[in-house]
Amino acid sequence: MKRIIIVVTLVFICTRIFSQTIEYKTKTITDTVPACRLSIKADYPQLINYKDVTTQNKINTLIQDEIRSIIDTFVYNIKDYDYSSVSDEFTSEFETGFDVYYSQGNIFSFTYEIYEYVAGAAHPYSYSKSVNFDLTKMKRLGLSDFFKRGEKDLKKVSDFCYKDLTRQGKENGYDFEQEAFKEGLDPTSENFENICITPDGLYIIFNPYQVLAYVFGQQTVTIPYSDLKSIINPDGPLNIFIK
Repeated sequence: MKRIIIVVTLVFICTRIFSQTIEYKTKTITDTVPACRLSIKADYPQLINYKDVTTQNKINTLIQDEIRSIIDTFVYNIKDYDYSSVSDEFTSEFETGFDVYYSQGNIFSFTYEIYEYVAGAAHPYSYSKSVNFDLTKMKRLGLSDFFKRGEKDLKKVSDFCYKDLTRQGKENGYDFEQEAFKEGLDPTSENFENICITPDGLYIIFNPYQVLAYVFGQQTVTIPYSDLKSIINPDGPLNIFIK
């Protein structure tokens, strides 16, 4: 009986360690750029209470630097915009939020949800930018971490997404068979840069214009890990989902 209790206790402890939740809080940047009629409000995540302070500080700095770079890029792109013919009632806006998809063990996966509008433009533009961190290695994860052959394994991912998006189109009453947008599914790292880790599979995000016209908005596909078992890197972070 004692032996059974010890085994059960060890399993419980290991499970707790494996599934330890990564805590985070929201931080906010607010600013204005009068010359661009621009208001900025950027929410982004910061790790808290992590077991290793050095890791926490490094990851938080990487996140802060990236969100500031995204803001700076938007400001740079509109700094020479001519507002002389735009009514004063129109102002430019930059906002971000974030969605966390996985925050367990050593994996922190989230997206920046970005909203951009330039005063006088026909419509705003919203898009997602995914971020995946391996906290143990203090690094941002890429395709070579996910798949055995990195970008070379994207053909399987691309084929799955094409079939699923075609199915979604039929179910929602629109035709996905548009030649002009098929190149958005070519198996390249640029087309599959927005991948999120979830408990159920890889969540692939295609921003507006990538695979369908703007009016259809963002498109997403979830690929179960079981469908990716043959290409998942056995030494990478996704291996925990296929054991």
